[in-house]
Amino acid sequence: MTVLTYIDRSPFSRGVLDAAVWLARRLDQPVELVHTVTLAAGRSSQDLSGYMAVDAPETAFEKQVPFDEAQNRVRIEDGHRLLDAGAAAVREAGIRSVTERLYQGTIAQHLAATQENHSAIVVGRQGESTHRAPARLGRNIEYVLQTATRPVVIAPHQFVPIERSLIAWDGGRSCEAALDFLVANGLLTGDQATLLHVGHGPAPSGIRAAGDRLTSAGVDASIEQSTGQVAEAILRCASAMPAELVIMGAFGHSRLRRALLGSTTSAILLNCPSTIMVVRSAD
Repeated sequence: MTVLTYIDRSPFSRGVLDAAVWLARRLDQPVELVHTVTLAAGRSSQDLSGYMAVDAPETAFEKQVPFDEAQNRVRIEDGHRLLDAGAAAVREAGIRSVTERLYQGTIAQHLAATQENHSAIVVGRQGESTHRAPARLGRNIEYVLQTATRPVVIAPHQFVPIERSLIAWDGGRSCEAALDFLVANGLLTGDQATLLHVGHGPAPSGIRAAGDRLTSAGVDASIEQSTGQVAEAILRCASAMPAELVIMGAFGHSRLRRALLGSTTSAILLNCPSTIMVVRSAD
C-alpha cells in the first residue's frame, strides 16, 4: 500500500508534497506521485483537428498531426520534470521510497482504476485551473470525494506540521470509519485531538467511547460540544485550538454529489486554512 499523491503546477503543490510526507511518515508507507495529462491523440472536444472544416484541404490535417505530436512531447517532458522535482523534494524530506506515475487521463479515471492499491489519497485544495479563484474548490476535489473509498487528505497552500487535530463527530458511520483509520494506524499518537459535537442536547453516546479509543492509542483526547451552524462551529473551534488537521466523515456518494457546493464540507474546505481529512464509510 502507498500514499497516493496527485500533483500539478498549482501553488498548492508544495503543501501537497509536505502533507504526503507527513502521512507517509505516520503510516510508514511509500509515496506514489501521480501527474495526469491529456494528450492530443486522446482528446475529444479538445482535439484541435476537430475544429477544422469538413472540406478542409488534406495538407491542413497533415500539418496538424505533427503539431499535436509536438504538444504531446512537451506535455510528457513537462510532466516528468514535475514528477522528478516532486520526488526529489519527498526524498529530501526523509521518505526514501517514492514512485512516479505519468497518467494519460483524468484524476477521476486514474482513481477509479487504482485506488485499491493505496491506503490514502492526498490532493491539493485547488489545481492549476482554479487557484486564482479562492472562492472556488478545485474540480478534482469533487471528483475525488465522490469516488474515493480511501481517506482523502486535502492539503492547504502551506502545510503546517500537525500536533493538534479536530475531529468533527456526529456518531455516523463515516466518523466511525475515520476513528478506525486513525486508531489502526496510530496516525495521531502523541498528538492532541478534540472530538467536537455540534448540536443541542446530549452528545452522541459513542463520543466518549471514541475518546477512550483515542486515549488508548496514545492520543491526548478531549471532548467538546458546540451549538449553531455546523460549519461555523467547526471553523471556530479549529481556529481557537488552533488545529493543524480537521477530520470529518463524508456523506454517501449520491448525497455528496447533490450537496457538495454549499454544504458543510464545501464551507470548511473553502474557509479552513488547516489540512483536512475526509473519510467515507465502506457502505
